[in-house]
Amino acid sequence: QAISLLPSFAKLFGVLFFFALIVAGMSSLMSILEAFASAVIDKFHYSRRTVVTVLSVAGFLGSVVFTTGGGLFWVDIADHFLSGYGLFVACILQCVLVGWVWRAAKLRDYVNSVSSWQIGPWWDWCIRYFIPAVLISLLLHRVVKDLSQPYGDYPWLALLLIGWDWLFLTLLAALVVAARPWRTPIERDPSD
Repeated sequence: QAISLLPSFAKLFGVLFFFALIVAGMSSLMSILEAFASAVIDKFHYSRRTVVTVLSVAGFLGSVVFTTGGGLFWVDIADHFLSGYGLFVACILQCVLVGWVWRAAKLRDYVNSVSSWQIGPWWDWCIRYFIPAVLISLLLHRVVKDLSQPYGDYPWLALLLIGWDWLFLTLLAALVVAARPWRTPIERDPSD
């Protein structure tokens, strides 16, 4: 409605505005889809066409609910839980993986070998203790806040069924994919 009230060239600006939105949406879609598709292709050696087709169809089917009358509420709740809790948990797990499993000193040595700016042992301490402590405290603060008053004044049932379920299913899917063993590439005969 705001574009239609422009004094001149309202239709042209309307077309350009919505074309820009389509381009922005498609470029975001490509970046999100390509990151996940590349990881699946590298790990399981499926064809790009198969992976992109399956992901596109699954994404389409999973996002149909966002086009309904309550779609804006679904987006808001899912975004709150996936971005709020999912990112905190992912970052904490990355700190544990890099700091304790893979050893932060090993990564620090590599970074120092390829960089002109050297990082010291303080970096190991930050990855192992400081960053996880800050993230855990922020996560606990968010949990306490969300338990004291429901997010966005949505009903508790909606938060449970939409937010927590999407978070749980996303984490479950990530763990299932991560737990699957890497496939070794098929050796091809050079004469083929």
